[in-house]
Amino acid sequence: SFRFKQNAIKKYLRTKKLPTNIPRSTFLGWVQNKTRIFAIKDENKKENRRQRQSGGQFTEIELKIYQWFEDQRKSGNIVNQAALKLHAKRIKEECKQLEGISLQQSNKFNSFRASNGW
Repeated sequence: SFRFKQNAIKKYLRTKKLPTNIPRSTFLGWVQNKTRIFAIKDENKKENRRQRQSGGQFTEIELKIYQWFEDQRKSGNIVNQAALKLHAKRIKEECKQLEGISLQQSNKFNSFRASNGW
């Protein structure tokens, strides 16, 4: 990888010792092309990754759960994972029972699972 090449070149420039695990001719070619090697953008850096733009699939449910969670914490109640999951299932049912809910929205709510780390 280019990161390996960059690190090997940096070490060589510091110590002036050729690496023993890389053929000499290969490594000297890297040194000659060091400006191009160091110009390569690190594709694995987090800031270069594409970030998710849209919200989650269940934003309405999650917002209501979060509001309930905040209310419980303000009241001094401790909210554990089991209570959070139970309340999430209750909110799902409440959202499904709203008048005027379309079939598409109903199917969306049916696919909500209050699983670990949803």
